Amino acid sequence: ILTTLLIISLVNVNGPKGDQGLPGLDGEGATITYPVTALSYDKAPTGTARAAYVQSLVQKGYIPLSSVEDFSIFSTSPDLSTDAFAVGNEDAYANKKYVLTADIDFTGLDTRQDQNYIVPEIVTEDGRDYIAFEGIFDGAGYTIKNFSSERGEYDLAVGFFPYTSYAQIKNINFENIRTTSVLSWDSSTGVVVGKVEGPTLIQNVTIKNSISVNDFTAGGVVGFAQDDIFLLNVKTENVIVGASDNAGGFIGKTEDNYLINIQDSVSDSVINYALLDEDFKEYVSEYDYAGGFIAQVENAESVIILNSAHIGTVIVDNEEVGGFIGYIQDSQLTVVANSFNSGFVQSFGAEAGGLIGDNNSESPFYIQNSFNAGQVYATSGSVGGLVGEIGDLDEEDYIQFAPIYITNSYNAGHISAAEYSDEKGGLVGEVDSDRHLVISNSFNVGTFSLAITSHDDQYPLFADNGALVGDTSGIVTLVNVAFYVDEANPTLYLNHALDRSLAADVTRYTTLNSFTKANFVFNGTWNLSTIWTFNTTGYAFPVLRHLPTFTVDAVQSFAPYINYAEVWNMYDSFDVELNATVIVVDYLYLEYGDAETAEEDLDVKIYALLEETEDLETIQNGDVAKVIDQDFFYEDSSEGLFVYQPTLGDGTYYFYLVVVDNDGLATFRFIIDFVYVDSSNASPIPGNDGAFTAEFENYDLTSLLVTFTGATDDLTDVDDLVYTLVITVDGFDFANWNYNVDANGILYSTSLVTPGNLNVLDIASANLSYGITYNVNIVVDDGTNISSYTVLDIINLD
Repeated sequence: ILTTLLIISLVNVNGPKGDQGLPGLDGEGATITYPVTALSYDKAPTGTARAAYVQSLVQKGYIPLSSVEDFSIFSTSPDLSTDAFAVGNEDAYANKKYVLTADIDFTGLDTRQDQNYIVPEIVTEDGRDYIAFEGIFDGAGYTIKNFSSERGEYDLAVGFFPYTSYAQIKNINFENIRTTSVLSWDSSTGVVVGKVEGPTLIQNVTIKNSISVNDFTAGGVVGFAQDDIFLLNVKTENVIVGASDNAGGFIGKTEDNYLINIQDSVSDSVINYALLDEDFKEYVSEYDYAGGFIAQVENAESVIILNSAHIGTVIVDNEEVGGFIGYIQDSQLTVVANSFNSGFVQSFGAEAGGLIGDNNSESPFYIQNSFNAGQVYATSGSVGGLVGEIGDLDEEDYIQFAPIYITNSYNAGHISAAEYSDEKGGLVGEVDSDRHLVISNSFNVGTFSLAITSHDDQYPLFADNGALVGDTSGIVTLVNVAFYVDEANPTLYLNHALDRSLAADVTRYTTLNSFTKANFVFNGTWNLSTIWTFNTTGYAFPVLRHLPTFTVDAVQSFAPYINYAEVWNMYDSFDVELNATVIVVDYLYLEYGDAETAEEDLDVKIYALLEETEDLETIQNGDVAKVIDQDFFYEDSSEGLFVYQPTLGDGTYYFYLVVVDNDGLATFRFIIDFVYVDSSNASPIPGNDGAFTAEFENYDLTSLLVTFTGATDDLTDVDDLVYTLVITVDGFDFANWNYNVDANGILYSTSLVTPGNLNVLDIASANLSYGITYNVNIVVDDGTNISSYTVLDIINLD
């Protein structure tokens, strides 16, 4: 029953096909948008309704899992009984159904090399094999946390579920999951699933603060998919992915003729070699393909990305990179609809695109109702706001290749490069192999780095850089498209639509005020009633109406936007002028921009709060640490980029960067937390017990021998500490010490300047008598606070 239902849902996902979705030669007679039908799905209820939901599933035959002990039994007995062991039975987990009834915390259990908590391996006549989970696993909204699976064997999949087939995994939160596999050639690692071997549906799943690392292929959700894979309402947050070959925010790699669908999902994964643990860097020496959703797609029947967003970071060394997909090879259909990227995308050696790095497929390719608002960077290779390159196909009859359609889409991000070579475009970097590119009802208002615009100005007749398309060896059809050029800031913009003169329907705007409703409707073809709208929050250009519901806040704050922020060398120190302990940040590297406001007009602030938050209003109403001067980012920071004196007491301070533009639109990013303990009232620490000795010389009450160890101080240089010796009869109240007025009971006091050496003191003025007990004390003073060495009682008998 499960298998049948799952196959039906897979078949229906792509909506109608046939003539209306598959274009003819050169696109004639075909629609320029592809009809995509969204999958519907239900979420597990929250609150008091969850218990009834769980109970209803149990009544339907779902096996409840409520503890770590249940998982231990589950690993060898699918029915959680001692008479249904799975060892040797490849079908043991087929058509099984499970439901969580509580949060599962694996803290304290060494699960790294142990299979006692996951679907096990079996030993068959042909050798070792692994069982694929083939049932339904419903988390009912509960959380699985603090689980690790660390293996290092050939051709091994690693994940909370190592293998799945005809599986549904839904309504689960994963937190602090660590799945790793090194020195294991041809393996794959995912936080949720290591390898998909049969149709798998993952829905209503969140993954936070987790890591997936592999020598070869790793994903924040799934390592390797070799069958239909559907990710619906999946969200990652602070999920670090590392792999030398394929690193994907959701999926490392997909292969063979299957369906791939990502819907209603957000990827906030981080693919960055610099953030890997040091013990992994020797295995993951560099990154090849990488994508915010998928690193590499090979031979898929279709790839559909719908109502989804990438807001994380993707940085690679050698190959293609994209905010959504790094590299596509021979997909029969690729559609990106109602989706956007606002994350950071960078390649040090190949193509980079805000959505797709390189599509090397001859089949239909659609980008519709989507945009890029992030920074896209490459040291070499083609770069585009939406697509880096429509790849080179090794075929002779190029006329058979289907056109590429970009419709109702735009770029508002920053395109940057380190070299003059290769192609750079606001929407597409390069179209190769005589392909036909059709762009309609789309525009570019994004900026370009100086390396791109200076090249364009220097070689205006043949530069491979364009405000819309960098270069093409094929045909480009532009219908109702526009691009923006800020004449006051020419080094940020390109002045032409393409590298060569084209008879195209293109409008060049020189002021953003020209992006008005009246001016923007070209020939009445722009659909301002159902697709586009002129937003009331301050954008001068139109935005898409039907954005994913979860992206409202992100879209309203993408201008301005923060691409990257990193803090180095944060510590606490004593500030003499403030007379207090302060928090010092030596260096902050920040990249940000705005499509409408000049960088120097943006207001950049750092806020410090005693709580973590995802709400901008909470941040802005907190304690303001410092307004950063723009020049600080480029000056020598040896004296500290900013010095902050906390006013809210001890605790963990959470620091946030906030950028506000002239229209009041703001974006923010958490940069670091710092545990602060105010030590401004701390007193110097005297020498160790027993380090202070004193005795009368030859029982002569006029001479005293003193030896003591120097004090230490966190706030004051030890060379600046002042030592004073006092002799009293009744004890000494050093807390009320006053240099100007002799304290009652002090018979003698003098300064000491040589810790560690023998001090011979003339104490005749103290008029000491035999047979009396005297207290000898050393007071150490840092100028603000004092403390005392242990009092020594000296009894002198005649």
